[in-house]
Amino acid sequence: MDPLHQRGVWRRTSLEDFLKTADPDWEEVLSLDELCAEERESWVWRGFEALIEEAEGRCSATRVMLRLSRGGADAFVAREFDLSTKRFVAPAAGGFVVPEAKSVVSFRSRDELLVSTDFGPSSLTAAGYPRTVRAWLRGTPLSSAEVVFEGQQEDHLVYGYSVRQNGGLSFEVLHRGLSFHAVEWRLSLDCGKSFAELRAPPDAELSFFGRWILLRLGASGFQVGSGAGAAFPAGALLAADATCALAGQSDCWEVVWEPEVDGKSFQEPGEPTAGTPRFSTLQNVVATQNYLVLVVLSRVRSSLLVLRPPSTGLSDGDSATSPSWQRVASRASEGDEVLASLSVRPVDPRGSDALWVGRASQTQPPELFWVSDVATWAAAGCQLTPTAATTTTTTTTTGALAKSLRRLQPLYDASAVETDQLEAISADGTRVTYFLSRSKGSEGAMPPTLIYAYGGFGVPVLPAYQASAGAAWLERGGQYVEANLRGGGEFGPLWEEAARGGHGRLRAYEDLEAVADDLVARGYAAPGQLGLLGRSNGGLLVGNMLARELQAAGRTPSTGRFAALVGEVPLLDMQRYHLLLAGASWIDEYGNPDVASDWEELRLVSPYHLVSERLKANPGAGSLPLSHPPVLFTTSTRDDRVHPCHARKMVSLLQGPFEKDKLDAGISNAYLYESPEGGHGGAASIAERASLRTLEYEFLWQCLTSTSSAPRTQRE
Repeated sequence: MDPLHQRGVWRRTSLEDFLKTADPDWEEVLSLDELCAEERESWVWRGFEALIEEAEGRCSATRVMLRLSRGGADAFVAREFDLSTKRFVAPAAGGFVVPEAKSVVSFRSRDELLVSTDFGPSSLTAAGYPRTVRAWLRGTPLSSAEVVFEGQQEDHLVYGYSVRQNGGLSFEVLHRGLSFHAVEWRLSLDCGKSFAELRAPPDAELSFFGRWILLRLGASGFQVGSGAGAAFPAGALLAADATCALAGQSDCWEVVWEPEVDGKSFQEPGEPTAGTPRFSTLQNVVATQNYLVLVVLSRVRSSLLVLRPPSTGLSDGDSATSPSWQRVASRASEGDEVLASLSVRPVDPRGSDALWVGRASQTQPPELFWVSDVATWAAAGCQLTPTAATTTTTTTTTGALAKSLRRLQPLYDASAVETDQLEAISADGTRVTYFLSRSKGSEGAMPPTLIYAYGGFGVPVLPAYQASAGAAWLERGGQYVEANLRGGGEFGPLWEEAARGGHGRLRAYEDLEAVADDLVARGYAAPGQLGLLGRSNGGLLVGNMLARELQAAGRTPSTGRFAALVGEVPLLDMQRYHLLLAGASWIDEYGNPDVASDWEELRLVSPYHLVSERLKANPGAGSLPLSHPPVLFTTSTRDDRVHPCHARKMVSLLQGPFEKDKLDAGISNAYLYESPEGGHGGAASIAERASLRTLEYEFLWQCLTSTSSAPRTQRE
């Protein structure tokens, strides 16, 4: 995206040109802005599914199923696009088009798709996702596609896909999501003619490498027998020969990597950790032609690990043999990289051992590195920057070091900003890490402090370049905090599992309060003058903090932690969330409010009901309404994941006690912004995103810098 392409432009260049020059010859493939104007649609890019074909010994993408969303919704239209002609393949010419739905499509071959989509009544799960996998042949109606597999209406999501590995090996996978955190897999090694169920724990994650099946274990671990070595720990990475695994051989699984416990704090290395245990965890697993590269998180710090498979490898001709997986090299972050995140992607996993490596932090713009050969790079210690004795020429020709190719230009002045990683102690003794970015030398100043947090679904909050927060908050002298609450993916599956259900969510909220209190105790922030920003599940967090801040005038004081809050596309009604849009798919995470015991827990973390109860408990006529910090809820009419009624009804509830004339005078501190587009992302273009972020940050800044803790903007 750029000022001339508000919706985005798809372009390509050759690998050789991209590596050779900083200004390669880009070829435009598709302009979304031009497509929107031509078709009079508000298309938003949702990616593509590629058909990879081999010609003259090289694999390349020739056709794609392009995913286009109207107004940023999760539902999209999938249309076949020819990369050679740079045009859509018309339905009259046999082109595949899947109508708007929350679909999954995958090329089975050039003329056949595996399609999971809305085929009419009873074809969807209760959460609104597909529950059938069908094979659609080119030139036939979509309605005639043959059913390959069918799940149940109570399932989360059912779909199928094909995986083509080097050496001609192919897998066909049927994914039956029983719930958000539980899956059954059926695999085929004969191009879909027959399928066998894979015996694996339902909370594991599945991937492939050559002839091996890889499993990243969840919180339940994996028990494969009763003898010694039959139990594999939570969070471990396992590998097994595909044929043996599908035959049900219990002794075929081997540990490729397993997590280490982190029982130490940053400030006191020898002190054990109470509460929820923390482990190192896998952030990503990628495969080149002959190697696995793992990105490991330890205390929310990235490191890399390169592994070689057993026996003679895959295709590199090495005569050395080994019966087990071998660690070729590992690399921990050093110096300025300690608080940076690392990412890796293979260049061509079926044809080379080249690798893309990315690095970014809160203050360092994303930087892209090129590794021409992972084996040579690993032998040199996986270095990302040349040493003083190494010339650029040596780096480029030997491949021993990663070559820096691109670095995003700074989008804010971070020269005076520093980031520290700190820890707070939660109510049950769990150590909770957080990142604090602030101006250098600002000790004791207590500037406006904003906390961002999420804490759910295993989503980690990692060091990343904060362009919006940097320009809108840090450049103005504010402090920006990112908290690693339980429920996230920073410390392994047990850390994630600890925040599930109503009582689990309370742990995450205690973690946030511990971070807020720790900032005050260290003298970084003033009591009661913190801001809070959360999105989606983080909006539920915001709603709960708002409910805790409510107080009756002249009675028990509030917790006094937050002076302003912003909740973007939030969940707020936890009694009806499962009846709205995709909500039923989150029962695994939150609990089922239709079950009495679950609701007893959920009502403790349902902001709409907590606020409603406090309003009802307020003294009768003539008393002042309950007071609370200024809060802004933002949503999108096109959000088809979290219903916009969550935000609408909460603001209506908070504004209810105020009479019309008082409301116009701005006495109510509850605000709602609803954009017509944007979906669950809240914005459909870079201009809309910039406008939304400006609104949110300006609201928070004015509240935290105003003596009255109320925004100076006029209500419209």
